[in-house]
Amino acid sequence: MDYKHILEWSCAILRALPQSPNSNAAVKIIAAAAVNIQSASGQQHHDLVGITFCQSVETAKSDGSMYTTIPAATLLSTLLFADLDLDWTNLQQVTRLRIVDFACGTGTLLIAAANYILQHQQTGQPDKVAQALLEQMLYGFDVNNRAVFQTATGLGMMAPSVAFHKMHLYSLTLGLDQRGRAKLGALELLEELGQLSLNPRPLTGTRIDAQPAPIEVDKFDLAIMNPPYTGNSKRHHQFSKKIKDELHWREQELYDGTDIQHTTNYGGFVVLAEKHLTATGRVAVVLPTAFTTGASLLGLRIYLAKKFHIQYIIISYDPQRIFHSGNTTVGEMLLVLKRKRNGRTPPTQVIKLTTNPDKASDAAACASSILHRDVEKHQWGIIDRISPQQMAAGNWIAVQFTSNQLYQIAATKL
Repeated sequence: MDYKHILEWSCAILRALPQSPNSNAAVKIIAAAAVNIQSASGQQHHDLVGITFCQSVETAKSDGSMYTTIPAATLLSTLLFADLDLDWTNLQQVTRLRIVDFACGTGTLLIAAANYILQHQQTGQPDKVAQALLEQMLYGFDVNNRAVFQTATGLGMMAPSVAFHKMHLYSLTLGLDQRGRAKLGALELLEELGQLSLNPRPLTGTRIDAQPAPIEVDKFDLAIMNPPYTGNSKRHHQFSKKIKDELHWREQELYDGTDIQHTTNYGGFVVLAEKHLTATGRVAVVLPTAFTTGASLLGLRIYLAKKFHIQYIIISYDPQRIFHSGNTTVGEMLLVLKRKRNGRTPPTQVIKLTTNPDKASDAAACASSILHRDVEKHQWGIIDRISPQQMAAGNWIAVQFTSNQLYQIAATKL
């Protein structure tokens, strides 16, 4: 909790360097760059640790690891918290929130959610809110233990003067465990929800500040995540064929106990989030735009529309940035979902961005425009609406058209 491991690694690297003028000069250059980055006025716009990390992870393409950009995280977290029924002046209400990312990576989304809370809380006790965030409000899971440690470091740096004693950040196994059993990280939590629940095996993970132990899972008010997504042919490509086959069968075993077919790994994360939400819970998630039209994903689209009011779908038509993750060029969209309540379900607002924000400040301004429904006035793009009937039927193809008018024309020709 005092960054001992980070400092030990840093010192070990320095000690391993040869004592020469060149290495001394290199260290001075790195130190000067670090000072400049820390003091730069725009440094808060960039997750430098996350960018560096995602570019260095060799297995990112095969395990589907996508690392959310800071602007996308800002936009997503702002919309997730909007109109939340919460008294921001009440310390107990604020600290009672439980927020989870089942695929936290380096923690960009959890940090964005924590920053939102710290900026909006009006309790007069910011240190107590910060301590509660670190010790009880935030939960993160990932299969990369280095990424989980980066999450812990990033969260801790938000309030470096606050003492805390534990974090709910867990490193989980992807591959074969010590007993040779196939494990799928956080997706193993599906076991207690499905047909295997008669004899569930307690899921053990390594908490960032403790020894391996059964993980603690709460009911969550909010889930925010950018789950991994890859095709079956590339998934777990870093493993041998034997292990890949065992992981595939384990996926089928877990998914067969849920409400959806075994189609995608991110489908499992969406179901996992829904199952662990409170009755008024919300989800903010990054998904590939292909999700809106894929025939094999029809069941998952219907599942989502059945369980949630899909409040916002944000898709980018910015030719420079059709994505929201820092290590992909695949088209992506942001979704904000709210548990359905009794009464009429409003239409889904589809925000089609012609300018995808590339700074946190611009993302905050874009989110404000979305909430005030003046996206077009501020020239971020256009807003279309899809009826709840279309969403419930899994007919989300309108998202793929630059305007709903074009979709209506196309629909009459089909």
